[in-house]
Amino acid sequence: FTEKQTLEVEPVNGNVLVRSAASLDSRWVGSERAEKFNAVVEIAYASAADPTAYGHAERTAMAESFGMTRKAFENAIFVAAAAGCSTNCPPHVIAIARHLGVELDIKDWELGRDIPLLVNMQPAGEYLGEGFYRAGAVPAVMAELLKAGKLNGDCITVTGKTMSENLAGRKILDEQVIKPYDQPLKENAG
Repeated sequence: FTEKQTLEVEPVNGNVLVRSAASLDSRWVGSERAEKFNAVVEIAYASAADPTAYGHAERTAMAESFGMTRKAFENAIFVAAAAGCSTNCPPHVIAIARHLGVELDIKDWELGRDIPLLVNMQPAGEYLGEGFYRAGAVPAVMAELLKAGKLNGDCITVTGKTMSENLAGRKILDEQVIKPYDQPLKENAG
């Protein structure tokens, strides 16, 4: 960043919104990747531990210690369906799972078939990424799925807490951007 470029930091729903020249404001690769990784685990805490330097047994142990279990990857599938992620999502999530020794293949994406579309975000929807963020973002979508019994809330995350504990108090802040589970944009989006 140059001296003239500044970062604007703003708290929203227990998260911090950081605007910069590199921010994406619609559903493109950057926002979709963020949704996938948020759904698997709170990956930012684990990013310093690069599993590529380890063998299969070590990667599998690390994956489990960071909460990257089969159930966590199922959560990623559920969130991807509810958020309307693109067809790029399955190969990336499957590759991550395989690398970590977690059994996951394209047939597993059928798990998300009955998940409704909850996120109204561009390019297919109406709202930009900032609107999605202000509406509660991925934690709000996950909390809505959890409330509907469609998320594995007992998954341990890298915080040492369960997904249910991490989502406590999270909610939709703008129902035009993130729809309640019982009022989706589309039934069976997965």
